[in-house]
Amino acid sequence: PNYQVTITPANFEIRPTGDASKVEVAFTPASYEYKGEPWEPAPVVIYHNPLTGKNDILTKDVDYTYTSASYFNNVNATPNRNGTKAKLTVKLIKNFDNVNKEGTFDITKAPLTITANSYEKTTGEGMPTATTLVNELKWTGLLGQDLATGNVEDGKPNFSDNAPKLKAPTVKIVATTYQDVYDVVVNADAVADNY
Repeated sequence: PNYQVTITPANFEIRPTGDASKVEVAFTPASYEYKGEPWEPAPVVIYHNPLTGKNDILTKDVDYTYTSASYFNNVNATPNRNGTKAKLTVKLIKNFDNVNKEGTFDITKAPLTITANSYEKTTGEGMPTATTLVNELKWTGLLGQDLATGNVEDGKPNFSDNAPKLKAPTVKIVATTYQDVYDVVVNADAVADNY
């Protein structure tokens, strides 16, 4: 008798379980060029909502989680070698029952130029040794940890075990059709996975 009661109804929404098969893990950009240090790409997670027909951008730590990862290249297997791409896995939470989804992206090779030195010798002198040929190569385009410490200006490569699959090319001297003229041939097919 002492109060006039007003009842205000409340609403709540029961959201249907999301269809994980309609979730796409994408990257912007979808391709990165090797830069000598790791990339840490962030995914864009899209839900192709069958109820609304819209593409909903899901929210990190609300709709999905993932562990940040660093990538020098396509998990040390470049597309040019065996078709593999770098992968990142997100875990769909909330309305997706903790389903894992993978997204892939490319880390393409960076350009690298290896230039052989020119030599002159007089008749009777020996040819430059293979070690000399390799040591006097000029490298243009090496990045980050692929450069030997203290040689940034000269562009000398880092062939240590810490460098990611960087190997010395083979160099040889080949006779030409011209008398006393030789070509210095550099075979760089297996120099690095990143270039």
